Amino acid sequence: MSSLLRDRPRLGSLKEELRSRREELEQTQENYLKSLGVDDKHARLFEIAREIVRGKGLRKDAIYFAAYKSVPLHKEIGRRLGLTLDEVNYLFPWEIPALLKKGEKVSPDEMKARHKRYLVLSENNVAKILVGDVADTFFNSMGIAVTSVDKGIRELKGQCASPGQGRGIVCIVNSPEDLPKMNAGDVLVSHATDPSLVVGMKKASAIVTDMGGIACHAAIVSRELGIPCLVGTKTVTKSFRDGDLVEVDATHGVIRRIVAGE
Repeated sequence: MSSLLRDRPRLGSLKEELRSRREELEQTQENYLKSLGVDDKHARLFEIAREIVRGKGLRKDAIYFAAYKSVPLHKEIGRRLGLTLDEVNYLFPWEIPALLKKGEKVSPDEMKARHKRYLVLSENNVAKILVGDVADTFFNSMGIAVTSVDKGIRELKGQCASPGQGRGIVCIVNSPEDLPKMNAGDVLVSHATDPSLVVGMKKASAIVTDMGGIACHAAIVSRELGIPCLVGTKTVTKSFRDGDLVEVDATHGVIRRIVAGE
């Protein structure tokens, strides 16, 4: 947003550029359909698929906007309950009214435990919150493996979201506050990208995320920019660090740490 404000005189040309790129993309899609001999029925299915992907992006935008508008409310709730904004985010909607009415304080230890690991179990339409060791016991009883993080690992695999190869220095970017450390040619590593990180994504030689699939934000933007992208690695933000030299082979779904001499 700050970059857009600084470049305000360019907004008109940027809008025109986006319109032109959209028209070009639509023409390219139409040419593909014709060259592949796709009939009207299946062409309509492709159109529906495009609208679904577009709708997913709009839904995320709505969620981000709602979260942004709720910050003042969450801050006030935190002030009354003696919690930080981050801790308030670990409360559930049905807990807040009761806490506010009773004027009770929430245990800091409870919030720390939720931050580490928790789950919500619904039994007979009643929500039950399991935290810490209790949550681990439930995971184990269901045969659900908790993803472990090996910080010494040299290679991780994920899903190809945009093909290609890239090589560069890891820069972990999870929020706009991380963008100033991003240099051109770095490999952008993120838990999951969103519109606020596009400025950094444009600088990247490759993009790798913990979460996501072929229709996630990182996948859509990277394909539009023509940047190699790997998603769904689960632990890349924990297994790699800022400053690591890596090679990303998105086509084959691999990110690999490069050691001296390679």
